[in-house]
Amino acid sequence: MLPEGSAGDGQSAPAVEGAVIMEGARHCPFDRCTFTDLNSYAIDIRSGCRDNRIEGNHIHHVMGTLSDGGAIYTLGRQPGSVIRGNLIHDIPANAGRAESNGMFLDEGSSLLTIEGNAIYRVA
Repeated sequence: MLPEGSAGDGQSAPAVEGAVIMEGARHCPFDRCTFTDLNSYAIDIRSGCRDNRIEGNHIHHVMGTLSDGGAIYTLGRQPGSVIRGNLIHDIPANAGRAESNGMFLDEGSSLLTIEGNAIYRVA
């Protein structure tokens, strides 16, 4: 169910912030999902996470209003986690103080494998 007052067509919810927020998550796969029409991150992987897999996802038209982030955002150590084979595109410019990115590896992001991702049309 969409929050009251949000725009959406039943398939998207641009007024809803990040689609997936993980904190302390372990052994969670996000494979072959589509994330689109979001004002914020598609996948936000915060501190304390480990052994997660973000693979083969199609992420586009996200970061609609948030700046200083990315379609996939990580924060802190992510031992054993993998971000692989994702297609990320059409990340717009916004009015914030910092740019948006395809992926944003924030403070202390480490101990994860990132490989084979395609990122294009990022303003």
